[in-house]
Amino acid sequence: MGFYTHLISVIVAIGHGIYVLVHESFRFSKTLIAYVLASLAGCLLFLPWIGVMIADSQVENPSPGWSKTPTPLPSLVQSWLVNISHVFVDLNDSFVYGNLWIYALTSMLVLYAIYFLCNHTPKRIWLFVCLLIAVPALFLILPDLLGGGRRSTPLRYFIPSSLGIQIAVAHLLYSKITSGINFGNWQQKLWQLITVVIVSSGVFSCALISQSDTWWTKGREYYHTDVAKIVNPKDQPLIIATWFDIRTLSHSLAPHVVLQAIRPLQEVNSVGKGFSNVFVYQSKATLDYLLEENANYTIDKTWKWKRQTTPVNTTQTTLWKLKIGEGNS
Repeated sequence: MGFYTHLISVIVAIGHGIYVLVHESFRFSKTLIAYVLASLAGCLLFLPWIGVMIADSQVENPSPGWSKTPTPLPSLVQSWLVNISHVFVDLNDSFVYGNLWIYALTSMLVLYAIYFLCNHTPKRIWLFVCLLIAVPALFLILPDLLGGGRRSTPLRYFIPSSLGIQIAVAHLLYSKITSGINFGNWQQKLWQLITVVIVSSGVFSCALISQSDTWWTKGREYYHTDVAKIVNPKDQPLIIATWFDIRTLSHSLAPHVVLQAIRPLQEVNSVGKGFSNVFVYQSKATLDYLLEENANYTIDKTWKWKRQTTPVNTTQTTLWKLKIGEGNS
C-alpha cells in the first residue's frame, strides 16, 4: 500500500533492503529471502502503475519543472536547516537570520541524538534508524548537488527522514531523563528542561497552526483566505480562474460565489452576464484573453500579495476586478 500512497515509499523500501542485507551480513538467509519475496509481491501489485510511469517517462520533461529549477547551494542549505527545525517547531517562517540560533540548536540536537543512538544501542537498532534518515535524504539531496535542482527542499518528501529524526531524539531524551542518575544531578535537570522545551514548542506550533487561516505549507494557495475576504461579501460575484486553482479556491469561498474556468477559444461574450462583481484570479493569460476578446471588459481594481514561504519559493497572488460595459451587463 505504501507504493500506492507515495513513490517515496520506494526509497524507504530500498533503505529497508539495505538494512536487511547488512544485518544478515550479506548472506542469503531466510530473512533476506522473505524480504525479497515481499518486495516482489509489492512490485507485482504495483505493476499497473509501473506501466504508467514508464509511459510518462517517454514524454519530454516528464518530471515536474520546479524540481529542476537551478538553485544556489546556500538556498538549499537554508531549506535543509529550516526543514530540520520544522520537525520540532514551526512558526510559519522562511529562513530568517534572526532564527539562526534555532536552526543551529535543532541541527546540533539531531546530530548528537544520532551519535548517542549509535553509541548506546545495538547495531540492529541504530542501523535501522540511521538508514531511515539517510537513504531518503540522500536520494533527494545528491541529485540536487550533482545535477542541480530543488528536489530536496519540500519537507513533505522528508517524512521518512523526519520520522527517523524524531525516533533518535526521543531515544536521547528518554535515556537522559531516566538514566538512573540522582534526580538532583544538574545534567538530568538540564535534559528535563530540554524535553519540556521541545514538547512545548511542538504543542505551541500546533496551537498556532490550528488557529491560523493559512500556513507556509499552502504554497500557491497561501492567500486564498485573503481572496475570500474580498469576494465573499460582494453581491452576485463571479471568479474566473484556471481549473487547477478552482479546485482549491472553492473551499475558501461562500456558497453564493460562482467559479468559472475559461479555456482557449471559448466564447467569452456571455461571460459575466448576470453578475454584479466579476473577478479574475491569478491567471494573467486568462485576463489578457478576456480583455482581447471583449472590448467591454476593463480592469477596475487589482490586489497583489507576495510572500517568501520557503528559502526557494515565493508565493505571489493577484486578483483583478473587472468593470463590464453596458454591452455585457
